[in-house]
This record gives sequence, C-alpha cells and structure tokens, in this order.
Amino acid sequence: MEASEIKNNDKTEAWLNEMEYEWMEEYSNWVNTQTGDILSDFQPSEDDLKRKGAIK
Repeated sequence: MEASEIKNNDKTEAWLNEMEYEWMEEYSNWVNTQTGDILSDFQPSEDDLKRKGAIK
C-alpha cells in the first residue's frame, strides 16, 4: 500500500487510532499502552545491550 492509500483508508486510520504504542527502553520495543502487547519480536543483539549498559 502506498502512503496516500493508507492515509485515505478510513479502516486503517481507525485501527491506528485505537492502537497506541509507547517506546519502552527496557523492552527495546513498542508496547501497547492499553493491552501491554509488544509490537514486534525484536531481540536486541549483545552489542545493543552493551551500548545500553544492560550487560558488560
């Protein structure tokens, strides 16, 4: 779908408005503020965790 199609699609816009996510650094992911669901299955690499100071 092109950006213009998404913008003009009422169903998509309604769905996006219902789903509110907030970035949570401790999960390295976006978390739904209403349900606690995580947006993706992203797993930070060991290098990512070292940069954040989560591991040495």
